[in-house]
Order: sequence, then C-alpha cells, then structure tokens
Amino acid sequence: MSQITDEELKQLLRDNKERILELIDDEKEFARDVGDEVRECADSAADRIKEKVSEKKDRAQDTFKDIYKAVMDPNAHRHFVRMGLEFFLGLSAIMEKMPMPTAVKEVREDIENSRTAVQKEFCKANENCAAKKQRDDVERIEID
Repeated sequence: MSQITDEELKQLLRDNKERILELIDDEKEFARDVGDEVRECADSAADRIKEKVSEKKDRAQDTFKDIYKAVMDPNAHRHFVRMGLEFFLGLSAIMEKMPMPTAVKEVREDIENSRTAVQKEFCKANENCAAKKQRDDVERIEID
C-alpha cells in the first residue's frame, strides 16, 4: 500500500473541493433536519406532559373541594358538636353516681358549671338545640 504525501493530499482536496463542500452541506442539512425533528418531538412531548399535569392538577383541586365541602358541611359539624356534648353529658352522669373524694366532687361541679355555660352558648347559636326541646322520646331510667 502506498502512502499519500501531504502534497498529493492537498491536490486531491483541491481537485474535489466542490464535491467535498457538497458533502459537508448535505451533512449540515441532514443534521438540521434531524435537529428539527428532535425539537418537534420534544415540544410535542412537553405539550402532552403539560396537558397531563394540568388535568391531574384540576382533578386534585376538584377532589380537594369535594373533601372540603364534606368536612365543612354545617350538618356534619352539628352532629359532631352534639356528639361531643352527649359524650360530655355521659361522663358527667357517670361522675355524679360515682363515690368520690371532696376534691374530685369540686372538680365535677366545675365541669358541670362549664357544661351548662357551653350548652347555653350552643343553644343561643343553634335554633335546633336539643336542650331547648322537651325530650319526650327519651325514657329515663333511674339507677339506685
């Protein structure tokens, strides 16, 4: 195999300059086309991702609003307040019947006074307060 000298290489390049420049231009054009396709593909993917993120965000906001409405429903709050008061009244009734030292009786009386004050305020704010109504549907059982 023969080696090409620098001078021969220069002459080869001069003789084929136009063809070499055409090949370089073809490669540049191909690279531009590939770059454009990649850019379009990336833009399309980014648009799909943005759309999906937007959909998920909207669904999350709707779910949050639904949960918020359920938790903040006045009817639910009314039941929780009643439940709390009933629980408090039940504990108070148990404490009334239990034998206890004087100090504990004083604490129980303080609790009863607090309950009465809370119930008055609750009934002022709630027109359907159970304490305002006579409870004929409740059968009282005396325990001796």
